[in-house]
Amino acid sequence: MKRLKTVATIVVGLLPLSSSMAGESVLVLGGGASFMPAYEGSSKYLFSPLIDLNYGYISDDYGVFSIGLEGAEWAIGITESLTFSSRIGYDAGRDEKIGILGSKNEDLKGMGDLDGSMTVGAEINYSIKDYQLYASVDMATSDRKYGGRTVNVELGGIGYYQINDKWDVEYTLATVWGNKAYNQAYFGVSKQQANRSRFNEYDAGSGFKDIHSGAILNYNVNENMILYTGIGAYYLVGDAAKSSLTEQRLGWVGLGGIRYTF
Repeated sequence: MKRLKTVATIVVGLLPLSSSMAGESVLVLGGGASFMPAYEGSSKYLFSPLIDLNYGYISDDYGVFSIGLEGAEWAIGITESLTFSSRIGYDAGRDEKIGILGSKNEDLKGMGDLDGSMTVGAEINYSIKDYQLYASVDMATSDRKYGGRTVNVELGGIGYYQINDKWDVEYTLATVWGNKAYNQAYFGVSKQQANRSRFNEYDAGSGFKDIHSGAILNYNVNENMILYTGIGAYYLVGDAAKSSLTEQRLGWVGLGGIRYTF
């Protein structure tokens, strides 16, 4: 779900306008809330705030530059349909105690905090009318405490359907592959972690970890303001599904909020 309306999709959306809007910039602000599993594979759910903050600049000859809470990105059109982008981001990792407000989920007690890391990545995006097919890769710039140098690849598609002048729908279907370091970091349990927690030792290998999809319904209040609500789901596969951390392979996500474009 978080793949919708991220820096990447905003950047790709601006590219067709690069010739007519060269030298202009776009600022997107928004906020909302989500309801989702405490961690991938958890059977318990938590509310979390959502904050949108993205700035994009449309250059004359050098594509679109953007920066936001998820990172910084540069994208350029190779052809009318094919786009390449590179980015710098941050993988926040996972806390042992999960939650922002009120009581926190402590199901991972003894697992320790998975430290965050800067990431570098790239994406190829192919547009066909109201559809986009993409392949992206992100790699941590440093070794993670539980796993090593993580790499994940996402393959998927995004669609768009306009119901009328006020309402439209975005939807996505994708899958994520992780190298051994990535899957071990998020789904593995080391001997030390097993001794400190309730989970059995588990060695996760490389492979696809999930299939996920989602849909967001947008209401265009005016040309600048959008109200949105959405639902999504993921289904864990491979070693991620077999992990002793995984209580449920199927997880649901609900979200809603407001977005304003300057």
